[in-house]
Amino acid sequence: MILIVTESAQTALVISRALNATDETAPSTYAGANETVIAIEPDFIAPKPLGETLHNSPFKEALPLIHKKYAFGVRTVELDGRREMSAADRAEDERLCALFDAADEVVFASDGGADAQERFHNICQHYNVGVPTSRVWLTRLEYMAIRKAYRSREKGRHLHDLAQSGLVSMAMDALFEYNMEQAFASAYGKGAFPLHRQDVIALNFISENLKQIASFERGAPKHTVSVTAEICGQSVNMSPVDVWEDKAVCEEIFNAIRLNEDAPVTYTELIPHEERAAELYVLATLQADACEKLHFSPSKTLALATSLYERGLISSPFTSDGRLPESLRRSIVRRYPSAKEFPFYKLSDTKTHGIITTERNPVMIPADEAALRQMIIENQEQAFAAPRRYAELVVCTEVNGIGYACSCDVDADFTLPDDGVVLKLTGKSTSTFKAAQPGPLKYSTVFLLLATCQYAVRSMLQPVTPFNLAEDEYGTVVERLVENGYISVFFGEVHLTEKGRLLLLHFKDSDIVTMLNQFKFEAGDLYEGDDTTGKSVMRAFENWLYTEVSRLLADHKLSAKRQTAHTCPSCKKAQMTAYNKTVRCEGCGYALPRYVNGLELTDKHLEQLVVHGYTSPIYGFIGRKGHKFTEALVLDATFGVTFAPKSAKIY
Repeated sequence: MILIVTESAQTALVISRALNATDETAPSTYAGANETVIAIEPDFIAPKPLGETLHNSPFKEALPLIHKKYAFGVRTVELDGRREMSAADRAEDERLCALFDAADEVVFASDGGADAQERFHNICQHYNVGVPTSRVWLTRLEYMAIRKAYRSREKGRHLHDLAQSGLVSMAMDALFEYNMEQAFASAYGKGAFPLHRQDVIALNFISENLKQIASFERGAPKHTVSVTAEICGQSVNMSPVDVWEDKAVCEEIFNAIRLNEDAPVTYTELIPHEERAAELYVLATLQADACEKLHFSPSKTLALATSLYERGLISSPFTSDGRLPESLRRSIVRRYPSAKEFPFYKLSDTKTHGIITTERNPVMIPADEAALRQMIIENQEQAFAAPRRYAELVVCTEVNGIGYACSCDVDADFTLPDDGVVLKLTGKSTSTFKAAQPGPLKYSTVFLLLATCQYAVRSMLQPVTPFNLAEDEYGTVVERLVENGYISVFFGEVHLTEKGRLLLLHFKDSDIVTMLNQFKFEAGDLYEGDDTTGKSVMRAFENWLYTEVSRLLADHKLSAKRQTAHTCPSCKKAQMTAYNKTVRCEGCGYALPRYVNGLELTDKHLEQLVVHGYTSPIYGFIGRKGHKFTEALVLDATFGVTFAPKSAKIY
């Protein structure tokens, strides 16, 4: 039996019908002759948040907190003060376990990227799957498309690498969110600064754009002299290559120009152009247009687009590539004959394509979904329309030693005369101007600009990485910044709040944005299957995060400090400074934690570590099972705090 796993009941239903497995043996479970299709909700088996993992744990006071293992399992609920599986989830878990045990192959059918593959990996780990696994890429939920994708389902190491990319991203998210929230909570209170990795990148991007707008200076007025000329029967305006600050110089140049005379042509070029009325939607442009035209929030647009996809009415919205594969040419041209000239590509590696509607007709769908679908239809009609073809005529001339240039649109079949272009001056004018003030930062476009910049960088570094909703979607990130009070929106314009400025002030002397982007792309590189491992990327991130959180904990704006009389054991130069959660060297940045295995170290313990490199035996450390024990602490070769090795113990 081949077990096909999906992440929604609607998707499971469509796949079951496409593969003729229509016997519903249980809710969202369909059986056929050889295949069984099931739906497992994304949150049914998922990584447990660190806050939940550390509930009533002795380790939750330790900062920076670097977890070595990340727990996952069936979701839990609060029951009698404890977190346990509900009776319904326990029964579902047992039913699914029996299905996985009976499977000869497990197939994951999804339109997601690394984040979805990571969830499938956790499912396989939870149910101890030992049979072959494969992947079906569902770009469209049409019966023929599903059958074709199922026949060509993928297997291989690259799927493991994709899951590793998702697992590393998940672990980085969990570590970053917990450590940052706890670090700021020590000064501002619990939940004062909820923060995700993507939030920092987006907030910094918005801040930098607002700074550029605010610091723009129009400068002194400039003066220029333009001429009107007749070229090949067309009247064009020609602009000088220079501008002048002195108006008198400009007037002198103006008076010297003689009209109704031919001017020498120094350069001509005819550049052919092909212009389409629109590009196919990707998720970012769909969210931006829906925000502008339909007044939908990014999260609402994402939910509506996902619902339309699961109904089989549009292709997957999880895409940042607006092109279409060659395999769709026949069906698209049948629907839109003008699309014969549309540029189709071989997209075997990207897994996704531009958002288009399918040939399925909607039946009784909600008004908001209908409005979004209609907007997608109008967009694809413009994209598939015959392109406008024209040529750009570029002409340069020289008048009284001053260079002028112009470009004008001509018919696509226009050709330059054999005897050359004749240019006749017909008019002249002067004008005064200042540099144009940049417009305000619009909410409906800020996440589009952000997503475009990130996609441009990713396309150069990782051209074949599938779309990752957790990493590549910025509409809901900007929306979350508004909800958390980091930015505000007035009449469609984005402004940085005092809370947002305060947060960025804490990162003023940090390279946090650069490092977060670097680790984001390193996690994506795991899909390429080079020598880099997920463990090495995670260790590098943990080391950086430890240093960054230690710096925050030593920030005088977050924590009171007290100078000690002890010299740093690492650099042997600067003195150590004590803070609420750490003891830090002001010179090299070396830091010691104040909490180890649930025990807060006293000043005497810290003095022993700094001066001698070890402590006397300390009672009160708490093990993972809750029992207390006695151990001595030592500084290892890298000056990290660890328990004394057995060979060194004298007690």
